[in-house]
Amino acid sequence: MNPSITWVLGNGYTESRESELKKHIRSLFRFTYRKDFVTLHPYNITSDTGWGCMLRSAQMLIGYVFRRHYLGKDWRLPCDSEGVILPDKIRSNKIYCDIIKWFTDYLGVEYYYSIQHLVQGGMKHDMLPGEWFGPNTAAIVLKDMATLQRARYGGTLEVIVANSSVIYISEIEKKVCPTATPSDAALPTDSKFDPLYNTPEVVEKPWECAVLLCVPLMLGLQESSSVYFAEVLKLFQSKYFVGLLGGRPRYANYYFGCRESDLYGLDPHVTYTNPGLGEPFPSDEHLQQIHTNVYEVLPIHKLDPSVVISFYFRDRIEFNEFYNDYKKRQSKDAALYTIEQFVPSYASDSRADDYTEDTLDDDDDYVLL
Repeated sequence: MNPSITWVLGNGYTESRESELKKHIRSLFRFTYRKDFVTLHPYNITSDTGWGCMLRSAQMLIGYVFRRHYLGKDWRLPCDSEGVILPDKIRSNKIYCDIIKWFTDYLGVEYYYSIQHLVQGGMKHDMLPGEWFGPNTAAIVLKDMATLQRARYGGTLEVIVANSSVIYISEIEKKVCPTATPSDAALPTDSKFDPLYNTPEVVEKPWECAVLLCVPLMLGLQESSSVYFAEVLKLFQSKYFVGLLGGRPRYANYYFGCRESDLYGLDPHVTYTNPGLGEPFPSDEHLQQIHTNVYEVLPIHKLDPSVVISFYFRDRIEFNEFYNDYKKRQSKDAALYTIEQFVPSYASDSRADDYTEDTLDDDDDYVLL
């Protein structure tokens, strides 16, 4: 890796592009601890300080994905020539304001990813309010909430969590193209067709939604193994990579970039009062809190081994490009993950499969309060 380049979510910045780098970082979302939010009953909790850092990091991850999905990869925070935020211009963007509202800590269906709803989702997985979430559980909760949003509230993103660091293409297809069947193969009308010599070409149907693919990894036992460091750092060069959830033990951050052997992450470990919903929304103070150039630098050898890496694909075309690139470049000595076409038959009935778990079997499982 070129030591003079800082990589941020697929964009490389040399020292001569320092101002562009700062603008890119400031355009990300930093969601932090909050206090004085609506009480989490029956536990009488009104702040997530000290335990909510992984959930806040997960909010940053999916918040960036939504921003990229609806506003584009190259969207940047409107600022003047001095780098000062232009609040009125930001607030004129309804899509931006709607996304921010999804992450404010209130009850109601318009606050999909509030701390209240994420904690409610965690309870389905035996996590109680006030308990620290690991990266894998946080990713699964994001999956559940996105599935609910898509099924009932018109969402256009599916979150898929890989099982045991293996990505199965067939399982992704079931989620984003459920109408596809074996009969979708393009069978020729020529009566002389011989399948032994002319294998029918499969027709690939368009995906029905975009995908955030989360891949839980263990980079070691007690500490991360150095054999994976180069591959982890290389992730930040991919245009489909959208960040890493992890950090030091019980100190989670959202990692968006790297330089040499250092990871750059947004740190949720500061507490602000829960923002109001009155006009103007978001307030100037709220904007200053969620957009910052301040980030944590973590030497990669200090990274806790339990992490989640994530990728965003707008459609099948992007995923196919990612898959083809994987086949060309993925290290065989220290592969972080593998991609297979189908789930092995011996594993199809017995595995704890995050791909195919139906989170909406029971209408009472999730009701956004």
